[in-house]
Amino acid sequence: MTVAQALRRPTARGLACAVASGLLFSVSTVSAQKALDSGLPVALVAGARPAGACILLWLLATVTSHAVVPGPVRLRLMGTGFFTAAQILLLYQAVARISAPLATLLLYSYPALVALLSVTVLRERLGRAKAAAILISLAGILLIVGLPSGRVTVAGCLCGLGAGLCLAIYILLVSRVARNVQPIRATAWIQLGAVVTFAVVLPMLSWTHPKHEAGGWLLWLLLVGLSASGATALFLASVQRVTPTTASIACTVEPVSTALLSAAVLGINLTGWEVGGGLLILMAVVIIAIDSRHRPRPEPMNHGRKARIRIP
Repeated sequence: MTVAQALRRPTARGLACAVASGLLFSVSTVSAQKALDSGLPVALVAGARPAGACILLWLLATVTSHAVVPGPVRLRLMGTGFFTAAQILLLYQAVARISAPLATLLLYSYPALVALLSVTVLRERLGRAKAAAILISLAGILLIVGLPSGRVTVAGCLCGLGAGLCLAIYILLVSRVARNVQPIRATAWIQLGAVVTFAVVLPMLSWTHPKHEAGGWLLWLLLVGLSASGATALFLASVQRVTPTTASIACTVEPVSTALLSAAVLGINLTGWEVGGGLLILMAVVIIAIDSRHRPRPEPMNHGRKARIRIP
């Protein structure tokens, strides 16, 4: 079977979308770091992600899609966007209180949390392959970010775990609420909900003045939103084709691509441990891909102009 033939299968397309989503999220992460290095306030960089994504996605949705999304579904999608905003805010709060590696580790508890919630709420069968893939990916992330050191506070750890929990809840909600809704239009409504949340919260956060001598910050700020828009739409397309747990595991390629981009853009040298961690994450993705081949095909999606949206 050729690569083109394999990608015609819904499961293979779902995995490909999740991996591509992780790659684009890494572009957003590195761009955010460059924007912060330019002296932009954390609140502005955090808010630029959903704001930029919302603008681009609404433009794309207007041009490419004329599907009707019922009012109740719009409200549910915007409500889901609250968890996107909460995850971003909690992650930044965690980084401000504890070390960045520890905050990253706590955030990447989300694949395990998605699996746990899927088993208890959605009655999904976890299986040994998915459990092994989760453990292997977590081990790989530990090798990439390194052993946590420096400040450790209860508030910071709670913020980090809260970010992972919000991301897990978002993934489960979007897999149900956005069913049969075109990914670009659904993600546009979700990001609009995140923007509304940020509009309420941003005035309460601390601000700093950017460095006047720093140049190019606008480009990095735009990249934060543009790459995040593609990443969120691709991830939604993924959970419409595979289970939330499978999509979450495949999306853990983000730390690998972030490390590679950081080496290229930020001049950070890769260590042998980071390379080994990347190989472990890729192994987890291969395991979940092989396991997904034996799963039943998902129900076909209906992206018709006047499709009725069915919310379980």
